[in-house]
Amino acid sequence: MLKNKSFPITIVFTVLTTAILLSLSLASCNEQPIELQSASEAKDAALSYLESQYSDNTPPEDLIWQEHALTPEGFVGAETVEFVSGEWMLTVSYPVVLPENTVYKVNIINGITGWHWKGNVKADGTVTEVSALNQLSKDDSQNIALDFVKNSPTFVFDGIEETLHLTESLEISLPYTWTFIFRFESAHAGYGDRTGRMLAEVITPHEAAITIEQGEVVYASMDNKWDMMNQIELSDVVDPDDVIIREESDITGTITEIDHINSETVEGRILVELEQPNNTSDKFWVTIKKDTPVYEYDGQDHYSIAFNSLQNGQNVEVWFKGAVMESYPAQVEAEEVLVRLSIDIPPEEPIYFPIQKSANGEQEVMEALLFGELIVTERCLRVKEPEGNTSYLIIWPNGYTYSVEGDEIQIRNSQGNTVFRVGDQVRLSGGEIPVLSAQLIADYIYNGLSNECPGPYWLVGEEVSISNSED
Repeated sequence: MLKNKSFPITIVFTVLTTAILLSLSLASCNEQPIELQSASEAKDAALSYLESQYSDNTPPEDLIWQEHALTPEGFVGAETVEFVSGEWMLTVSYPVVLPENTVYKVNIINGITGWHWKGNVKADGTVTEVSALNQLSKDDSQNIALDFVKNSPTFVFDGIEETLHLTESLEISLPYTWTFIFRFESAHAGYGDRTGRMLAEVITPHEAAITIEQGEVVYASMDNKWDMMNQIELSDVVDPDDVIIREESDITGTITEIDHINSETVEGRILVELEQPNNTSDKFWVTIKKDTPVYEYDGQDHYSIAFNSLQNGQNVEVWFKGAVMESYPAQVEAEEVLVRLSIDIPPEEPIYFPIQKSANGEQEVMEALLFGELIVTERCLRVKEPEGNTSYLIIWPNGYTYSVEGDEIQIRNSQGNTVFRVGDQVRLSGGEIPVLSAQLIADYIYNGLSNECPGPYWLVGEEVSISNSED
């Protein structure tokens, strides 16, 4: 017969106490201590990591950082803070979540030397390196662009490997930013992944324009028709009745910076510098939401375009939605945005005379040569090649002007000396910009393209002279 056994009460108490203490100990081990609670603290953690891991080319310890909030007014769910000190810029982006779950994304770049680093900082102070400290270069950027093309759905589907080649590289007037033009052929017509579709078996040439800014792809289009980043048609002609544009925009200016936010409701924002300052400001951060209409106007038709199609240097008109936040730069939400690819030649001007923007720092120089007669066709100043019917619209160097003396049109250089007259045989260094790449020269042209004077275009270099018959 079994008998019930009774345990001493002290033993039971000891076992229970041990179990409770063990449980509390395990729970405390699973909790992560919160060391960081602000973007500034995340900045300091990232800088400390850099100092411990790298001996050179990092921000000095004694820098004084100026802090600026970049988050658009009314935007919820995430924050972005910028810290600037001299040539160094550091941005910290993070979601608005429980403090212990916050991961801060830190991006550091030297705008002069190109040294660049990326990393993630957890709330407990742990730093994970995403991109090692390295110096941005044109070659590195070109390789990034090439890999992007090779991995694009259009090329992966039926691109012909041996036809892929770089045709041109353009240095944009932003730090460590280049646009690379590639050409290749596909075995079928169309764009993207065309699996399961009826396709025309025809060799199809393509031209891809890839813009790399500080080591990242910020713009990519194919044949000026296909958005390679979003895999959609780049421009769709819009019925004029559907374009809701009031008579006069609230501001007109040039895009000088683009911030890709890509949240649930917001595409991003653009910094617009005004042609003429208004009563509020000379610069506006313009927030563009997912449902904000963005149009492109080429002088004849309006096209609906994606936010990712916007580029620095483009001329835009903006219509406001709601009140303007009077910070500096001012901040506002857009009701509509219109990119003007074409300007109208004023009736009083005898010719269209586009000139290049002044270069900031070193610029890549194109060294091809164009020979031909300087002619005027429909108010368009062109150079016609001696053989064939090809003529190029000339994009003149900064500082060049023209004058009309009786029936004679003279071209003057930046010193005011006459270098050409219409009818001269001329020799111009520089390089061709194809019609398909016309959007790209918005970064180069001071006074905009005109639909009345189509391409191809010739961007004039350093050498300009009369062409002798023996050339």
